[in-house]
Amino acid sequence: MGREGGGGIRPDQLEALLRNEPDLAFRWRVRSAFRYLDLQSDDRVLDCGCGLGFHLMALSKLGAGHSFGVDHDLTSLSFAQKHLSGHRLGLCLGDVYDLPYDDESFDKVLLIEMLEHLEDDLCGLREAWRVMKPGGTLAVSVPYRDYPFLFDPVNWMWERMTGHPIRNGLFAGIWTSHRRLYDREGLLELVRRVGFEVLECEMLTHYCLPFTHNLIYGIGKGLFLRRALPGFLLDEVDRFHPDAGKRRAWNPMTWLMRGVEWIDGLNSDVAGKSTFVNISVQARKPR
Repeated sequence: MGREGGGGIRPDQLEALLRNEPDLAFRWRVRSAFRYLDLQSDDRVLDCGCGLGFHLMALSKLGAGHSFGVDHDLTSLSFAQKHLSGHRLGLCLGDVYDLPYDDESFDKVLLIEMLEHLEDDLCGLREAWRVMKPGGTLAVSVPYRDYPFLFDPVNWMWERMTGHPIRNGLFAGIWTSHRRLYDREGLLELVRRVGFEVLECEMLTHYCLPFTHNLIYGIGKGLFLRRALPGFLLDEVDRFHPDAGKRRAWNPMTWLMRGVEWIDGLNSDVAGKSTFVNISVQARKPR
């Protein structure tokens, strides 16, 4: 834990892009993924399930040669197209079970918080295998089954009381749109079953803000996309803001983000902890 960057990327370059990110789990997923990718200037990289496009923006700014994003959600792709229009990348509306790319098209593939949404996660992984060149690198992250109480207190308690999660509505939390959460052994078995060689597996993010998923995604994401709060507040937590981290002392969000950064530092040393938000895996397609 605690290692950052990769290849020719300096850690401070990546950290600059994460300064406005209030979700600590998101920060650690990005750090691990980009270290796994070990970006080179001529890499062809696919972000499979690219969503709003943060990883694509980071890939472009950090030196990936050719970046591509595919997602099934037109609203997310429209947002990405609007906010990433100045970057060298290709966006595509597509089905993860039938990716619109030729065999062995990519050097690196990102599957970040995507497999848990799929009815058939094995099929999704096999498509990633198909479009990856021999020797290519896969970066995966998924939500961990034994998550911290503070991350989603409502579901944590409900699961222990009833044996079932809340899957819909404001209190769905970590289970929102997810068909499953993963344990370490299950994820590694899945990746190896496709044929990938596992190079590294990490547990990410123990310390977090209370009700992280409910506040940031259940409430905050909608407010951000609708621009339903004053710009000076939203700009401090905008992943895509061009001046990320240039904070003003009078802004109340500045103090919130300073608290986030303090908690973020605690996740650099999680030895002995048993609950985490995510599992991440670096794997390679054998030559």
